[in-house]
Amino acid sequence: NQQIAALRKQIAALEDALNASEQRDRESNTKIADLGRRLNVALAQRVQELNRYRSDFFGRLREILSDRDNIRIVGDRFVFQSEVLFPTGSEEINDAGKVEMKKLADAIIELQKEI
Repeated sequence: NQQIAALRKQIAALEDALNASEQRDRESNTKIADLGRRLNVALAQRVQELNRYRSDFFGRLREILSDRDNIRIVGDRFVFQSEVLFPTGSEEINDAGKVEMKKLADAIIELQKEI
């Protein structure tokens, strides 16, 4: 009888330990889910902020470059006519192309200071 009572006591202690462990597991899972939600909210805010900066950047750069005949604006890309940069049939950038690229770089650097 004493052995059975001792075994029952051990089983009860194990059940209590198991219940406590399961409760801690549920609490941990709740915390993990909450952290995941908070992280997703923070990430969405960052993405929105970066998109706004990107939009501001391209909008301002579009203004700066709008009077340039040799640059077409296509969506969020700025397209140079290849003849401006390269002599026909060459992969080497010409002097005029270097000047145009320098102007673009200067515009981007100036814009960076404003943003």
